[in-house]
Amino acid sequence: MTGEIVLNGRSIRVSGMGIRERYVAVDSCAAEIGGWEDWGWVSFNEMHASMYDMRLGMKDFALYDLATQRYYPEGKLTITHEDWAFLRELDGFIPTTYHISIEVADGRYEAEAHVCNATTWGATHRVPDNPVATLTYGRVTGTFTQRDGTVRVLTGGRGTMSIRQWHAYPHILPRELYTDEPKEVACENKFDTL
Repeated sequence: MTGEIVLNGRSIRVSGMGIRERYVAVDSCAAEIGGWEDWGWVSFNEMHASMYDMRLGMKDFALYDLATQRYYPEGKLTITHEDWAFLRELDGFIPTTYHISIEVADGRYEAEAHVCNATTWGATHRVPDNPVATLTYGRVTGTFTQRDGTVRVLTGGRGTMSIRQWHAYPHILPRELYTDEPKEVACENKFDTL
């Protein structure tokens, strides 16, 4: 893809890869999301997928096969998490390995993504009840198995996943066990996540 961005009246030529995603935000309560929510994208040189998955609610995705120019807006999305690590800023655990599977009319897309970084949203001195973070993937591998059994190995994997988790057990571990500061920091400008 090539194009041009105009910034402060100056034209800048760009080339590379981009995504377009349609997202309809819902006012989800913890019961609706089922304790966990994933929304993000995984892209390969041959295919691109964007996805949204609530544990107990909506599951939505779009899969684009760049090689065949096919678009798949429906099928079955399954995301499983493994290798959990404690993230201080969220007062909770995050998965470090994602297994993503999307079954569509022409085959099965599978990706394994390994988290290398996590950035929290709006967590200042106090963790919100529904903390949000964006996980960045460092290593992403994938395949697309066609209905006839032919396996296409996907290359150049990359992506991110934003998560929202509901703390069913707020502050299960006392902050004194893992905080660097023994006392709470006063903050007049506190803000929470969405």
